[in-house]
Amino acid sequence: IRGHLFAMSAGSQLPATLTLPTDVVFELIEHPLAEIRSDILGPALEHWHSARGARLMPARAEIDPLALKPSLGLMAMVDVAGSGPRKDFTFRLFGTELSSRVGEDFTGRSVDTIVPKAYGDLLRRSYEKVVARRAPSFDHVAFQYKRHARLVHRLTLPLSNDGETVDRL
Repeated sequence: IRGHLFAMSAGSQLPATLTLPTDVVFELIEHPLAEIRSDILGPALEHWHSARGARLMPARAEIDPLALKPSLGLMAMVDVAGSGPRKDFTFRLFGTELSSRVGEDFTGRSVDTIVPKAYGDLLRRSYEKVVARRAPSFDHVAFQYKRHARLVHRLTLPLSNDGETVDRL
């Protein structure tokens, strides 16, 4: 959330551990925020709206981790850096449940170092969209490998220390 993006994933379709082969196909499908039906993502969006008040985005300091306690393990916090058109997105925090499901901890890593590269590229596109809009995004990420498919629901929330520039997700 750190003036960057605040991303959460939820989905009962995910196996306990998800190891992604390098030839997997990814698709990012955006949905209206009104379609959120998750007991995890819905309260997170409500907390974000409450914290921002009349402003465009809240600051990280205005997000109360205790209010999000049931979903903390499914959250990632991403720092957004760079003043030019190409931003750097680095995971400041990667939840324990996310790490368990993906099979590794992305804390401290840039999206540009994630393997398979197609997944890192998908994350970059998703985060760039939220930074440009300065608004939340609700997406489904479809993973397809041979005849197997998984669907993950993601909510990405922008944060801003100055109220204008997204510095965390």
